[in-house]
Amino acid sequence: MKQIVLLHRLITWHDGVGGKPDSLTWEGDRRHVQILCSQLGVQPTSNGRATPADKGRFTKCHPLTGDDLSGNESRLYKSACMRANFIALDRPDVQYISKELARAMSRPSVFAMEHLKHLARCLLKHPRLIWRFVRQHLPTHVDAFADSNWAGCPVTRKSTTCCVLTLGAHCLSTSSFTQAVISLSSGEAEYYAVVKGACRLIGLVYLLRDLGCVLSPRLWSDSSAGIGIACRRGAAGVRHIETQTLWFQQQVARRRLESKKKAGKLNFADVGTKVLDENSMTRLCSGMGLVFSDSKAPSATNT
Repeated sequence: MKQIVLLHRLITWHDGVGGKPDSLTWEGDRRHVQILCSQLGVQPTSNGRATPADKGRFTKCHPLTGDDLSGNESRLYKSACMRANFIALDRPDVQYISKELARAMSRPSVFAMEHLKHLARCLLKHPRLIWRFVRQHLPTHVDAFADSNWAGCPVTRKSTTCCVLTLGAHCLSTSSFTQAVISLSSGEAEYYAVVKGACRLIGLVYLLRDLGCVLSPRLWSDSSAGIGIACRRGAAGVRHIETQTLWFQQQVARRRLESKKKAGKLNFADVGTKVLDENSMTRLCSGMGLVFSDSKAPSATNT
């Protein structure tokens, strides 16, 4: 067998041809994209969208603002929004938008429905995102990339954190979170993102140790301020910083974890912190081994 279905994900083995190494591909069930479009009235012949959201429109008409939806539309929004969140588990390119739309679940608005339909049109144009895992030698490090957008929410001024975990050329996990604390500076927001990335990285390191792979952890951020806070002891000039996050400074001081600088354009975690243009999203996803495909493929549930 060269193709199996696991938890409705399609996993395929590809033999190396022409000197290329063997590889595995992982793909979410495309059937949910079709159902989401059908729920929202987006027809297969409708015009697609290049990005999950329009940056200017998303900022001016945030999902948390606008008039409330009626009862039936509100129920439709909640159902479609949760399906979009399920799709986002396998789609790093839409995780930030789906997370922001989920924040409007308690009071769905007209603007929130508008952005949800825009997301559906984007998935209509890019229905498939394939994760590629090419055969590689066991690396010596496991890496985490962390990024944040300071006060990115125009309504609450909360920041967003994105974490990407990689093992060599393989992307293992991506996630997007809204920070619970309202950061008073970009350095503070970046530090909280670094701490979140460190938590996920340490968990992955010990999981790999249970599997017999002892690797050194490295954490990358594009913020000099965030790394600077991590490399000293105590709150220093930023006394308002959350003390529950200062444990990370101790880990860095004891050299249990490396904290390094990565240019913003090369930081994979940028995919889950803001609305990106199509070229930037494609470039970052390609760097993580994720490939967009518009060709038809069998549904995972029917394979």
